[in-house]
This record gives sequence, C-alpha cells and structure tokens, in this order.
Amino acid sequence: MKKNIVTVLVIFLSFSLLLTACAQTTAGSQVTEEAGSQVTEEAGSQVTEEAGSQKDVLIVGVPTLLNSLDFEKPTLSGGQIIALMRDKGLRWAEQPYPYDPKLAEMGVYYPDYTKTEGRLIESYEVSPDAKSALFKLRKGVTSQYGNELTAKDVVYNLERAKALNGFLIWLWGVGGWTGPENITVIDDYTFRVDIPEPNGLIALINCHSWTGFMDATATKEHATEEDPWATEWVDKNNAGFSPYTLVEWNAGENMLWEGREDWWAGAPKVKYVNIRQIPESSNRVAMLEAGTIDIALNLKPEELDYLKTKEGIDVINIVSANSTWIFLNHSMEPFDDVKVRQAMMYTMPSDQIAEDIYKGYGTAMKSIVPPAIPGCSDYWPYEYNLEKAKELLSEAGYPDGFSFELCYDNSNPMDEAICVAWQASLAEIGVDLKLKSMMLTTLTDLKYKHALQACMETGLPVQPDINFACRLNFEPGIQLNFSDYKNDELKAKMIEGAKILDPEERIAFHEDIQKTLIDDVVAIPVISTNLQIAKRSNIKGKLVYDTVNDFYWDTLTKE
Repeated sequence: MKKNIVTVLVIFLSFSLLLTACAQTTAGSQVTEEAGSQVTEEAGSQVTEEAGSQKDVLIVGVPTLLNSLDFEKPTLSGGQIIALMRDKGLRWAEQPYPYDPKLAEMGVYYPDYTKTEGRLIESYEVSPDAKSALFKLRKGVTSQYGNELTAKDVVYNLERAKALNGFLIWLWGVGGWTGPENITVIDDYTFRVDIPEPNGLIALINCHSWTGFMDATATKEHATEEDPWATEWVDKNNAGFSPYTLVEWNAGENMLWEGREDWWAGAPKVKYVNIRQIPESSNRVAMLEAGTIDIALNLKPEELDYLKTKEGIDVINIVSANSTWIFLNHSMEPFDDVKVRQAMMYTMPSDQIAEDIYKGYGTAMKSIVPPAIPGCSDYWPYEYNLEKAKELLSEAGYPDGFSFELCYDNSNPMDEAICVAWQASLAEIGVDLKLKSMMLTTLTDLKYKHALQACMETGLPVQPDINFACRLNFEPGIQLNFSDYKNDELKAKMIEGAKILDPEERIAFHEDIQKTLIDDVVAIPVISTNLQIAKRSNIKGKLVYDTVNDFYWDTLTKE
C-alpha cells in the first residue's frame, strides 16, 4: 500500500516540480504587467510596473484574494490581509521567536500567550468571578473615514452581529458576549461587559483577529431599508479601524493599501502594501526570484527548499496551530453511519502525507484539535489500518465500498496532493473517491450551508484555549461545523467548559469532549503545518507573527 501511495505522490509532485522549473527558467516572460500597479490620484503617488524595486511599496504574492471584507464571512486566506483591515482590541504580547534563535536574530517575533498588550482597547480589568470586565478604549483612534472610535462603535458591532446571526455573534458568544445587552456605556471611551456566567475569555476574546471593531458611523451611512446593516458596502470596503487605507481593489488581481500617516501607533514603515493574486505557486516562485514581488505565501515544500538555495531570499518557517481536516457530512449517506466515518479514519495515510508531501514542513495530525493547543488530548485510536476499515464498512453494509465526492480549494496545491494520496488509499478497499476542485469563494459558501458531502478545511483556533479549539469547527449547531454534527449533550458540555477558570481544571474537563469528538468522527485530522514565508532579503524590520496565521505589515521595512 505504501508503495502505491508513494508512486502516486512521486508522479504528482514530479509534475509540480516540472511546472516550477519551467516557471523559473522563463521568469522574465512570466512576469506580466503588474495588476493594480497604479495608485489612484487620491493617493498622491504612483506604483510603477517595477514596484518590487521601490522602497515605498511591498508586493505580496498570494494564491487568491477574498471576495468579501465583511468579517461575517471569514476564510483562512483572509488571514493574509486581515492585519491591513483592522487593528485588534488586544494583542498577545510579543517575544523574540522562541523555537529558533536564528529566526529571533532575524527579527521574527512570536505571541507570548501569558500577557496581553492594549491596542484599540488601551486597558481592561476583569472581576475575580470573570462575570464582568471594564474596558477603556484608546482615545484618538480614527478610521480611514475620519471617525473616532468610541463605545458606541462597540455597541453597534454587537447589534450588527446579533441581527445578522452569523459567525461573529457565535465568536463573541464564546467569550460570553451574546449581544448589546451585555454592554453598559459609561462614557465615550469606557464600557463594561456583564455576563450571567463566568467566562475565562471575557476579555481575551478581543485578542481574536475577527473581533476588531468596525466604524459604526461610516457603516450606518451606507445602510438602506433593504440592507439595514450595509452588508453590500461592508463586502467591498474597509469598515474597520486600521493603520491602512484601502486604495484600490481589482477583483481577481490585487488589493492596494496605503499606510496612514495619522495612525495612533505611527505610520507603517512601508507606505504601500500591494497584495497580488497569483494563482500558480510556480509563478510566485519565479516572480520572487526575479525580484518582481517581495514576499510569496502558500508555496509548496519543494519550492521552499529550492528557494532556500537562492541568494537574496529568506525562507522563514514559523510554528503555528495551522491544521487541515476533512469533514464528512453526517446528514448525508453514507456518512450518517458512525461506522463508515470511523472506517474513513483508518484509511487516512497521514504519516505518508507528512513525509512525502510536506517533507518536514508538517506533522501527521493524530488529535482533533491542533497539537500546539495547550490541553490537546493524546487519545487516538485510529492508526492506519485498511483491514480494520474494510471490517467496519462490512458491518455498516458496504462490503464492496461506495463512491463519494470530496471538494477542495483549487488555489491550494497541498490540498490536491492530500486528496490524491487519500484517493489511492481508499481505492485499496473499493471506495471510489471523486475529487472536485472549486474556487475558494464558492467552496466557502457551500461549506457554510453544509451542502457538501465531504470537504477540506485548513485553519486554526486563533485563541490558544482548549474550549475555543474544541468549539471553533466542532460545536454542534454552528455554521463552522461543516460536518453538520449534532449532539445536544456535548454542546451543553462545551458551553459549561467555558465557565471553568482554573487552567488545569479547564484542560481536564475537555479531555472527554475531545474523546467524544474523535469517537464520533466530527472530522478527519490530516496534517498540522507551520507558516512558511518566502521573502526577499531586503525585507527587514520586525516580523511579528499573529495567531491568525499571518504577520503584521506595519513593522516591516524595505531596504
């Protein structure tokens, strides 16, 4: 079996290397006209076709852009531009990168999860019972529209989230904030949150990237009778409080951001950040090597290894909780049968995927939450075993196997490689896996509707908390539970776990929750990966990693 999988992977990856080599030998011809290279007149400057050579603009190559700037529609790709869109209420304190002294010397910083620092929220105080918290906003923080952040904006954020009843109200709810009724405005810059039950994340939920506040005044100006929460405007405009102004957005091409001179923390070190959509990773490699772009994200392991050998390019490998799962829809046959789902667990060749596809840039995942999360359980009964899988399928009434469809992101070559490896494994027991690649925007929409028989998801719990990690994609009844998993008893237990304040007790309480999630196969864990950044060596300054699998742009410099 191992030989068959390796053969498939060698063919797949050899083809990828051939494409990369072709791209590298013809870099000059592939560096096409710079999409979005012109800054609008309002910006008072110009980004030429050779923008990568200018010190006032940072060109970043990514596989795909967002289709919406509304935080009600989060996707992992949003992590690559989220720090451009909104500052957080709070951040984890910075520390020199603790896992590699060479990276620390290069100016890489990592979150210190024991301390926070104020951003939009200047300071806070939590009551001993964690049922109340007093927050003081930073004075003088304005949006790109000139409106100052006040407590009224905080109230509006909760009003909008509750009315739309989507991702954000769930996210705030993890910290106990269930709506504007929890907030008492004391003055323009001070508010108190009161909740009925203790919650260890009552303040720390503001460290999450998607809880950054939006400008209520600007948003309300674009509300209509048909669209009272201005969802159409928020889709296409930066509604947050951010060190950058969105200057230009060409769908499918680029997003151009200009640093604000009037930002409370000081102007970004590099004036412009141009996020360019470059779907083929081989093209991102060639353009980075040619100096046409400054940073390339989402590259393949073999491409990263290739770039490591090139003078003038740095490859940075940062430990993260980033992970990939496969979700099987419990509401659709044959995955409504737990024995079928457990059989699928035994067929995932995660060790081979880590070795042959990720080549040291990922670790086989044998837990339901990422192993980087404190409190991750060691419970794991599913070592690779095709005979056990066949036995379970026979018991479930599928002795000859079955056919199903798995949907994945067409902009992520690693997803496709995982699919091909699993397809070969399933074929050994008569299961016909049909693969369907999709644009990320379409895939995300169908995931949220729980309309797919099976899908891939790559993401991470931004809060380094075991309760949050167990709930983010697995809590029964929420949008991000892409398997449509139902278990009222477990949901109640998750909510109860949020009330436990003692760290050791909190971790111990969630051991059984993780066991249930694993036994019920809420998802199939595949791989836990790091964040890899390939950059030109003249990109310096502080590279501050953020828990959303990105880094802050305003601290980078370009020499």
